[in-house]
Order: sequence, then structure tokens, then C-alpha cells
Amino acid sequence: MSVKKYPTIKIFFVFLFCPFLAGLIIGPISLIIMLIGLFSDARLLGQVRGGEAFSILLTAPFFTQLVFFIPSLVFACCISFVKPAKTFKACRNVSICGAVVASFWMFLADFYLLRNSYDYSFVDSMLPASIAFFGSALITGLLSFWTFPKYSHS
Repeated sequence: MSVKKYPTIKIFFVFLFCPFLAGLIIGPISLIIMLIGLFSDARLLGQVRGGEAFSILLTAPFFTQLVFFIPSLVFACCISFVKPAKTFKACRNVSICGAVVASFWMFLADFYLLRNSYDYSFVDSMLPASIAFFGSALITGLLSFWTFPKYSHS
């Protein structure tokens, strides 16, 4: 009888670099939103060069990984310690926990950066936190479904 070893290192690195994957998805979306804004106002067309606009495709993944490194490190350690198997319940719980961690971190970062600005309210931090919640829920859910082993650890 062969005993399969749990892929702890693989699971750790997948969830450690989860923000990088989110940045790969967010980069093109941000570029499209920026281009729509540029083309909707003719005065702005000469203000941004093509290289500057397309650099968001390279910088978004690295910046996202930089901002979310601490919570993703803690989350990856927790997932590696728990060693869940691929079940619907485990994938759902990991997805919800990852979403809560990312949205809480985004809320704290947004609150810290904007708290002293003029006319800031608590509700202003809710949109970035909710985007982080849904994006992280989708990405961590998919990654847990793809990377968790079907068997449980012994």
C-alpha cells in the first residue's frame, strides 16, 4: 500500500502567489478602463503614451503581490498547516476565508491611506474592499479546486 504525501510545498507557494495571479487578471481590466477613460475625453489622448499605458500589464501583478504579501504569507501558512482535501466544503471555506482576509487587508490599507483626506467617510473604503472580496473569493476558490489533492492526509 502506497501512502501519498500531501503536497504542502506546492499548496504553500500556490497560495503565496495568489495575489500575483489576481494582478494578472486585474492588469488588463485596469488597462481597458483606463483606455475607455482616455478615449472618452479627447483632451487626454496626448497625455499618456502607449508604453506608459501598457506598463500596467507588467506592474499590476508585482504591485498586487507586494501589497498583499503579508496576508498571503499568513494565509498560505495556515492552508499548508491544515492540509485540506479537495471537497466542496473545503474549497468553499478556503474561498471564503481568503476573501475575508483580502478584503480586510484592502480595507485597512485603503483606510490608512485615505483617513486624513478631506471628506473621507467609512463607506469610501467599501468599494475596494468588496472588489478584493469577490476577486479573492473567485481566485482562491479556483486555486483550491485545482491544487488540493483528492485524498485526505493521514
